[in-house]
Amino acid sequence: MTPHEATRSAASTLPTPFGPIETDRTATLTFPLGLPGFPAVDRFVLTPIPGSEGPFHLLHGLGEEAVDLVVTPLETVAPSIDPADVATVRDALQIDAASLLVLLVVTLPAKGSGQSPMVNLRAPIFVDVDRHIAVQTVLPDSRYPFRKSLVAA
Repeated sequence: MTPHEATRSAASTLPTPFGPIETDRTATLTFPLGLPGFPAVDRFVLTPIPGSEGPFHLLHGLGEEAVDLVVTPLETVAPSIDPADVATVRDALQIDAASLLVLLVVTLPAKGSGQSPMVNLRAPIFVDVDRHIAVQTVLPDSRYPFRKSLVAA
């Protein structure tokens, strides 16, 4: 299942830093524990980034505070998080394996900086696509960096 398939249905238009997006507000993802750094925003929509063909998607906050996170599915990053660690968190969150989507937050560098995009392997977002619930979890294992380059050295 792709991130877009996880949130598709009746569309509405929302403004984002990437331009307006058509998205489904009825398929809102709820973060019952909030999202670290953004306690006032607990509802988000997941959508492709306008004009983007790559593996990146936008997690757009629905609240007074403007929150837009670029994310990518776990399977687009290698090497990545050990499947046993994913299963442990999935089980703790009581998410069925068939309903699980794991997202990684991406930091995009400023244009012309010469830096590559970075991904946060330490704090993945676990999404239950059937229940529309998401939780960002900080993994205790220090072998997972908060910033890993998406470009091979």
